Amino acid sequence: QSIGARDNATIALLIKSVLESNSKDRLQALDEFLLSLQRVGTDLHQLAAADPQNTLTPLVSQVDDMLAASKQFAMDSSRPQAERIAAAKVLCRPEKYRETAVELLSEWLRPQIDPNVQSQAIDAIAQSGINQVPAVLAKAWPELSPQLRSHALDAWLARENWTSDLLDRLEKQLIPVGSLDLTQR
Repeated sequence: QSIGARDNATIALLIKSVLESNSKDRLQALDEFLLSLQRVGTDLHQLAAADPQNTLTPLVSQVDDMLAASKQFAMDSSRPQAERIAAAKVLCRPEKYRETAVELLSEWLRPQIDPNVQSQAIDAIAQSGINQVPAVLAKAWPELSPQLRSHALDAWLARENWTSDLLDRLEKQLIPVGSLDLTQR
């Protein structure tokens, strides 16, 4: 995908605004920016590779540093859960970190974890869009509360190939058909 110099300048301004946002809002700004790129089917590395003047490369390097720090932050069990899940959620955006992020987020799908945090983890896992999402949800299934199971089913039904996986599991009776509400059926 080819982008022009004008597009590069706009993207560079967006990245700079993320990098220059105050530290409290930086992670949220980065998440929103990366989500926008994910929605249009690209990521920073693709944009940088398509930049003939290499104006984006140093900025992308700074974002990579932020993402590496977010990975360390998300893995640090001494940090507050809400902050850790926010860091892991950001990691779900760029393709380079998605599998690692989903692996981290799946750790929050245990009964000992606050249900609100589990719900956020399910949302972030689903937003990652990786093919392993159904397997992650299936592994967590036995320990999820009924409310969280319904939430997981909604995530499972979000994509056609995930829905096919769910149907297979329903047919094999790995997931009880009675777990689906009327809308999900």
